[in-house]
Amino acid sequence: MNQKGFIQIPILIAIIVGVLVLGGAYVAVKRFSQPTGQLSVPTSVEQSPQQNTASGTTPVASAIPTVNVAPLGQSPNQPSGDKCGDSICDAFETANPNTCPQDCGGSVPSGSPGQSPRQPTQGQATGQNTQSSSISVKATGAKYKTVSSKPTSGWFQTGQDADLMLSGIDFNNTGGPLLFNHPGVVASDGTHLLLADRNNNRVLIWNKLPTNGEKPDLVFASSIGNVRFQDLKGVAMDDRYFYLSDYQANKVYIWKGISGQNDNPLFSLSVQEPQRLSSDGKYLAVTRIYNHSIDLYSIDTLSANSKPIASVGGVGKFNLPQYGMVSQGHLFVGDTGFNRVHVWKDINDAIAGKNADVILGAENIQDTTAEIGRNKFFWPAAPAFDGSFLWIGEFKFSERLLRFSVKP
Repeated sequence: MNQKGFIQIPILIAIIVGVLVLGGAYVAVKRFSQPTGQLSVPTSVEQSPQQNTASGTTPVASAIPTVNVAPLGQSPNQPSGDKCGDSICDAFETANPNTCPQDCGGSVPSGSPGQSPRQPTQGQATGQNTQSSSISVKATGAKYKTVSSKPTSGWFQTGQDADLMLSGIDFNNTGGPLLFNHPGVVASDGTHLLLADRNNNRVLIWNKLPTNGEKPDLVFASSIGNVRFQDLKGVAMDDRYFYLSDYQANKVYIWKGISGQNDNPLFSLSVQEPQRLSSDGKYLAVTRIYNHSIDLYSIDTLSANSKPIASVGGVGKFNLPQYGMVSQGHLFVGDTGFNRVHVWKDINDAIAGKNADVILGAENIQDTTAEIGRNKFFWPAAPAFDGSFLWIGEFKFSERLLRFSVKP
């Protein structure tokens, strides 16, 4: 109130609003406090006329139970006073059917605690689409093995075979002649192509280059003659001999030309952990990765008693070389761990113990850093030379194949 005794206008407005709010609250309390307060919710939903039924979709009915609302301030589980005889079976009367049998009649209304609202009643839609549907089944040729009986006695034996394999192609089955598993370096005498398919434990031979995906002409699986393959690492061929190296057997097997399945080798060389092989018809190169060397043999004097005429490299000079290749009187060594390739234009210089006259991938003999670049290597492994181009394949990580051209 101001000095003249009048109420200010903002205060008057606040009083009016307060009266309206209290009045509305009173009306709401009065409405929901009526003794017959019941809120009914329809138990089904009809399809709207505007709903598109062209697709044939079956309308779904919603099973929503009737909900009984107790008077304000009273729990549904408490007696409702004078409601007995009002023909309404409320929550309390439902929980205590003997309290007012004239209202409930010993029955339980829909939506009460005795009936699940998800359980459809007779004549009520279940919400299930009754439209028929079909499932297309395509045969894949898969086979399943069933066990009719399990062994109940006995025990395992050393070296016994497994009788079931999961996640594999098949026992003694490579998956086909063109599915390889860790193939080694290929070899050729200019006509034939040879491949040691290492983890499939076999040797594949094509009589000519397979330019259109032809299958091999010969497949030696697991053995040739009296030689049982253990861990094939290398294959080579020249105009006189066919060579195979077996890492676990510590042998280099030598046949005269391409052999038959039952042909025994002419002889073998005893070599500690031999791996990849290369021959130009004059020299045989045997890579020994963990000896850090390339052993060279003279083919003219080759026999079971032959010893290397030279062992090129060694600890500190090479670092885990993956492949020493002889070609047209040259020697190329992929010095993998030192990230460089040694090139001797004349293999006799290598036999004499001289350093390579060319080093690719490094600035000098002291440079051993792995790098990615046009003139750098990251783990070079396998060289191949055709007289004009030198190809170098790198051993994992970089996944590169680099070509070097002969300089005039």
